Amino acid sequence: MPDESAKSGRTHPRGLMKKDKDFSFSNAVLQALATALNPTWLVKELGDDYIGPRFPIEHSWSASKMDRTIQKAITTKEGQRSLNPVAELLYVLECMQVEEDGSFECVNPYPLQIMLSLGSCEAGGSVPENPFEWLCKILDLISCHYPRDVTPITEESRHVLVNSLFRISMEYATTCMGSMCKGHATDRGQRSSWTLPIDVPFKDPSSSSPMSITSCLKRYYEKIESKEARACEKCGDRMSNQERWTGFTQLPDTLIVEFRYAEPRRSARKAGGSSNTAEQGVNVDVTLDGVLHLREFSKSSIESVVYGLQTIVKSREKGGKGGHYQAFTKTNDGQWWKCDEQVVTKSTLVNAYSSAALDGGRAHLAFYARVLPQ
Repeated sequence: MPDESAKSGRTHPRGLMKKDKDFSFSNAVLQALATALNPTWLVKELGDDYIGPRFPIEHSWSASKMDRTIQKAITTKEGQRSLNPVAELLYVLECMQVEEDGSFECVNPYPLQIMLSLGSCEAGGSVPENPFEWLCKILDLISCHYPRDVTPITEESRHVLVNSLFRISMEYATTCMGSMCKGHATDRGQRSSWTLPIDVPFKDPSSSSPMSITSCLKRYYEKIESKEARACEKCGDRMSNQERWTGFTQLPDTLIVEFRYAEPRRSARKAGGSSNTAEQGVNVDVTLDGVLHLREFSKSSIESVVYGLQTIVKSREKGGKGGHYQAFTKTNDGQWWKCDEQVVTKSTLVNAYSSAALDGGRAHLAFYARVLPQ
């Protein structure tokens, strides 16, 4: 089959991305942009400083070869000036074509994703040097050119688009448990907060030891080291999970721990038609650490890895039909407070710990704040 890219003069061919469940989330973002974008108009608006030569990608090149070649070229002054993430983005969008069934025939966005993740690129005049700023500028221009019957890009949606094209998911930690998933990207900036979900299993009859947050992290780490394949909830990629717990690249200022409890199972129907509705299984007791030390989980040697407990949110069961939530939180003066609907009373950390285990109650959320060195 002839190479279409040779006929059209494209620098790299379309159709390198397979259309299956592992289809990159970035392509969905590119499709949304391609639908609303007028490339010809945008090229004129951006001017020569933004539009430059793209990096030539051969049809037979593997992803690893593209990665090595682009990174090698961008280390030289000449190569740095010849690579332009904005030009690559426009090229990708221009080449995306709507097929008869309404789907897109996508180009390979890999070179674009590499260049966007490499940091600053040189350009003449007063053009922003950071590709993140370049992309924000593009989205600003797109928002001004939206058709009247299309919802304009808001500040929030623009942020989502930018982070998605940089392969940084807005639900970065929730989806990937706070580590580096290949399907979502490299986090190049400090995250102010993210949520770490922890599955609370049923008790092992042979063991009565409680479960701590640190022991949970170690348990997940051991799972990954043993090469247990679990598909990522966001991208469906199984291989990315094998590196998920090799350590945090950057820790957030606020760590929110969400405890997800396994639903009790009910025993099977007995012979004769009667039903045994007794619930099977009791969740492991969760011990909340007043202070978390995450050094062994962090790849950074300079940032603070100590976190102090600030808030606990727990539920209080009522007759097995659910319940209501209470919160225990610490103010800046070190005083703990119990918040129970409209009633707020003084409390202590000890009471917060013990209350979470009384009356069938259990902790659902724990907020930890980074302890910065004095």
